[in-house]
Amino acid sequence: MGNERKAGRKRRFDPDTIKRILESYDQGQSVSELAGQYGVSRQTMSFYVNDVAFEMEIESRDDHFFPIRGISYWNRLNRVFGIPKEELKDYSLRLDYMREEEVYSSILANYKDERILVKNFSEHPMKCAFGVKRNPTWG
Repeated sequence: MGNERKAGRKRRFDPDTIKRILESYDQGQSVSELAGQYGVSRQTMSFYVNDVAFEMEIESRDDHFFPIRGISYWNRLNRVFGIPKEELKDYSLRLDYMREEEVYSSILANYKDERILVKNFSEHPMKCAFGVKRNPTWG
């Protein structure tokens, strides 16, 4: 978790505390309530229950791409497609095809060049956004 250079502000909570926060959040406690309980701003707590939770979940599962919890998801999605950063700005629409919390396909759309990129995380056609069509075209 975190960046390679260990740059930036250090996390306020250790992994065990973060897990307790996430358990409370999953049991229905609101971000505002948790923020008051732990003495941080609502925005800080939102970061922990969204972005940090997502990082922890991805690190613990290496065979699937699971719940979307924060904006950091898109940075990871961009790496999944292996597209140079300069080209990513042209893919203005990003969608997930999912059931409950499991993502089956991720889709990027480039309106300017009329291109679609799809990354399927399942082999089953009923779980893929475009069924048996693995490389859909715009038209």
